[in-house]
Amino acid sequence: MHESELRQEIKRMLDKRGFWAYHPPDDIAKRIGFVSGRPDMFVLNPQCKTVIVEMKTFEPKARIEEWFDPAEISDAQRDFLDRWVYDAEGKGFLGIGTLVGNPRRMWMVPWNEWVEMEVRLATEGLKFQIKISDLPTFTELIWNKGEWKIPIGHPLNEIEVTYHELLWKKKPNAKAYSFRFEESK
Repeated sequence: MHESELRQEIKRMLDKRGFWAYHPPDDIAKRIGFVSGRPDMFVLNPQCKTVIVEMKTFEPKARIEEWFDPAEISDAQRDFLDRWVYDAEGKGFLGIGTLVGNPRRMWMVPWNEWVEMEVRLATEGLKFQIKISDLPTFTELIWNKGEWKIPIGHPLNEIEVTYHELLWKKKPNAKAYSFRFEESK
């Protein structure tokens, strides 16, 4: 399993929640010059600003304590998340998950909360290795029968969404706002 497969699992979870998660393919992003720090997913939502998600993985190894190295978040990725969350006042998440294990584990951490944790660790003079046992201070997603579930109280549940099928129900007496080419034949 690879990070791309984890990203697809998270996309399916977000789609079921009513978001429209999109991962631009790398070749397209390169062609339009939109590579440096680009997040892994743009999560579109007609009810609010786009949410961005940067995905990271860790593989449990035979250690006393598993940890995630924050240096895996590049400066360009940090810059993109900072600008989106702090300058544009958007929503940004850092997704950290396992690729193997039973049960698998996944956290979708609001970027501003992640930054607060890093600042706290730095002021306490602690090493920048985030222990997996420290992550449960954030709400963990639930792995259930081959798919991720968003638990009650998770910040993703606080974002208002409109489910796809509700958007496509035509309202009585509504006019079409764009051309319908197949109708003009």
